[in-house]
Amino acid sequence: MEVNSFINAFSPPSSMSTDHPEQQGEHPGMFVHNRRIVLELVNKIFDNKRGNVELSSSHCSSLAKKPSVYSYDNRLKYWKDMLEQRKLVQANIQEKTGKAPAQVLFNRAVTVDERDKQTVRRLLDYAERLNPLTILHRQEGILPEYIDCSRCQHVHALHETLPKAERDGEKIVEIAGLPLVTKEEQLGKPREQGAHKKSDWLRSKVLEERIEGKREDIERVIEFYPDIDKLQIVGESFDKMHTLRHNADIQYIGEEKIHTISQDSSICEPTAQAAAIVEPTPQPDYSVRINEHIFLLTEKRSSKYVELEVRFECEPFEKVVKRVLHLENLGKRVLSCEWVHRPYFDKNANLLKAYDDEFIFQHKPFRLTSGETMDVVVQFQPRRADITKQKWMLKIDPQFFCRKVDAVVVRLSGKCKPAPEYIAKIRAVQTEVLNKSNTKMVRQITTRLASLTPLIKLPEVICPYKRTLTELELFEFYNPGYRCERYHDIQLLKGLYQRLKKPREPAWDLSIETLKALILRQESPDKRALYFVEMISLLEEMRGRPPIEFDERILDNTERERTCYVYVRGIISTGIDEWEELTLTIEEAFLKVAWKEYIENYSNTPGEGAGGDAEHIEVLLNEFDEEELKMWLAKELRHRKAFRDTLYMQTYTHLCNFIEDIVSVIESTDIV
Repeated sequence: MEVNSFINAFSPPSSMSTDHPEQQGEHPGMFVHNRRIVLELVNKIFDNKRGNVELSSSHCSSLAKKPSVYSYDNRLKYWKDMLEQRKLVQANIQEKTGKAPAQVLFNRAVTVDERDKQTVRRLLDYAERLNPLTILHRQEGILPEYIDCSRCQHVHALHETLPKAERDGEKIVEIAGLPLVTKEEQLGKPREQGAHKKSDWLRSKVLEERIEGKREDIERVIEFYPDIDKLQIVGESFDKMHTLRHNADIQYIGEEKIHTISQDSSICEPTAQAAAIVEPTPQPDYSVRINEHIFLLTEKRSSKYVELEVRFECEPFEKVVKRVLHLENLGKRVLSCEWVHRPYFDKNANLLKAYDDEFIFQHKPFRLTSGETMDVVVQFQPRRADITKQKWMLKIDPQFFCRKVDAVVVRLSGKCKPAPEYIAKIRAVQTEVLNKSNTKMVRQITTRLASLTPLIKLPEVICPYKRTLTELELFEFYNPGYRCERYHDIQLLKGLYQRLKKPREPAWDLSIETLKALILRQESPDKRALYFVEMISLLEEMRGRPPIEFDERILDNTERERTCYVYVRGIISTGIDEWEELTLTIEEAFLKVAWKEYIENYSNTPGEGAGGDAEHIEVLLNEFDEEELKMWLAKELRHRKAFRDTLYMQTYTHLCNFIEDIVSVIESTDIV
């Protein structure tokens, strides 16, 4: 089957045999000879593929030969040599640097250029392959079906499988690289790296023209090509920044517009039919839109100003992004803008100050040309639970505001709250500690309750007089101009409120305004009128009377005076009783000392040859008993100076104390 297909492929077409029959008859043997040569070649090719070899009659041809080193494919040999070279390079680098092959960063200029070159080639290849016209006109390759006679199998036709990019119609291209600042941090300056001169392939004009020609196809693959060297934010000192001022009109003209102007600039005669001229609205020199506010620079500057306060709230190590400002230059001139940091609190600059760069946004000076817009986006990323605040001022040149603060004030407030799991864990620990402490304290209190009982003192009442107002007095207090003297009127008003209120509403608060609100809530006008008439009839008798004078009622209250008299009389009687107890205590103390001295003097006095005092004491002990002697000593004690002085001092102190209590009671029950 295979041989016949090849013979058919090499045999002349039928058109030749029909078109030139005379040539075919002239050389019939030539075609037979060519046919035999083709058959021999084809059979030899298939024998080589199947491994069928014709052994020669000579003996030397059957000897085994040593395989040559170049007997396999050259590509495999190249790859094997490349792997061996890489192993040698890795061993050399590991010996000099002490790093494993996976830890070595090949970031030389030659490597970077080759990587970027291959990336651009890959993008161009995908752009050409994913072109819709290319995919549409692409013909699918098919291997025809055939019958394998050697295996007696019918092999079906095989269709070509397209690559994944063509099947999906898109391709995600990864662009790898390191920013320039990161390279310098890790490997030093380019002159310190020993880098070679960069190739000019990426900067060639031919490549630029080719990319420009395939711009639409490239945009189907990748939206934009990132500038890796500018992906890292680099700090810059404010001292090195110079704000350039530009007062001239700036107008951007594209290539198409320039081409149109150049074609229309030829001198020609004016046409008879002139189109109607539409005068555009004049554009001011300086104008800016800040969020929803538009400011114009006129002779009299605007007294309005913009002050924003943006609040952020999240958990630690979370990020919240918000748009703070939207700026748009509506004028013809260029606007220069500069951010200035100010303390949030004027009197305390360190209060709630942000230390860990919680608020991140682009705060470099910038310029806005005519029609240009800019969005100020702030990212809040806290690292600890805290409250931080920042204040920034955006100064615009020229100034649009006629105020003390001639700038846009932006106040940033961030609140970082702990995670709910962390709070729950802390509360569980605190609850456990508090429960243990409370249990311990309760046990101590219950065991020592008897010892604490004498130490408990009742709270001192500053004003002993206290009285609760009645419902009539509360009604007059809540409704000035009404005077209620009967409880029956209050009950009627309560009944009206009970009919108007809903089942779950609270009780009446004795206010007429509440009652009116319930009446106005009724849907039917007839019901509202009926309830109003009923309420007015109840309030008719109470309206127009002078309100209750609470001060006069309290001043004329006999209960207050009676309470004052009762308290004063109680203080006086209690003071007298306490003075009597104090006198008896002092007398007993002095009597004990005197009795002890009397006994000691009697025991130390000799029985014979004693003076008159000893005989007198012995006579007293024989004639009187102990009680009579104590009474006699008490009478003698009252005439002593020490006893009298002590009694006078204690009496004076006690008298001053209970007089102060009397004055306090009188003042507390009096109207201030």
